Amino acid sequence: AQTYQNLEIIISDNASPDPAVEILCREIANADSRVRYVRQSQNLGPMPNFEFVLQAASADYFLWAADDDWIEPSFVQTCMDAHAAAETATVLVTPEAWYETPDGADFPYFAEGEALRQSLADTMENRVASVIRHGFGNLIYGVFKRPALFHRGQPLTQWIGRTHNELPFFALAAAKGQILSLPTPLWHKRAPAHVCRSAQWEREGGWKSLGPGLLRPRHIFVSQRKYHRDLGMEITQAVRDSDLLAYEQDRVIAVAQHTIWRHWRVTAIGWKPSITSPASAKPMASA
Repeated sequence: AQTYQNLEIIISDNASPDPAVEILCREIANADSRVRYVRQSQNLGPMPNFEFVLQAASADYFLWAADDDWIEPSFVQTCMDAHAAAETATVLVTPEAWYETPDGADFPYFAEGEALRQSLADTMENRVASVIRHGFGNLIYGVFKRPALFHRGQPLTQWIGRTHNELPFFALAAAKGQILSLPTPLWHKRAPAHVCRSAQWEREGGWKSLGPGLLRPRHIFVSQRKYHRDLGMEITQAVRDSDLLAYEQDRVIAVAQHTIWRHWRVTAIGWKPSITSPASAKPMASA
């Protein structure tokens, strides 16, 4: 139903146990020549499945889409128009998202990409440092220039480690060009309520849903510390693999270490000041 019709749609059925999934997808593929359906013989896991559709695609631009989310009809056209209008090399354009709970109920709207509304910076180093400071997971569901999704011949998803955090991915993407977040929400992310609340807290601050950190079990502190330590190592590896000069890599890694330490601290405490201006009213999506 996209207003932008020149699409190649690849469905990777990651070994769904529900036979109705295959029946429905094959019906869609048979009815629309733009759709190609692939049934995986076994569950590949999330990152290999992401890589499969990326490797199978042939277009110049690329969009990942999760099966439990949905996008407005103008999503792709809006992103393509923004790519065409960009004054500098842009590798990713993504609109804002509405969050919804699994039953389809709207979660109070909040903006995630306010810090990425304009070109991040005029140098590779500053772009990478900026996306490490301000990146968020939903960026991965925007429209990419497909060549920018590869580094040294490998998909950027190869740099997403066991933390499943996308910041190493975005660090390498930002090294290739600008990342731009559009203010209009044009897609709907369906997630459990606690995921919605956590994403909102990341943008708006205040007390985290679990309350003050001192009231939490010790194992939560330990797991959070390990997660942030592992993420720091993953970002460091990505930055070291980038085309930044050695001294630029050192500076970006210092930014990453400070950002991760600060995030671990506020997560452990369970409170953080607001880092963006919260949007209290849900904007209207474009027709």
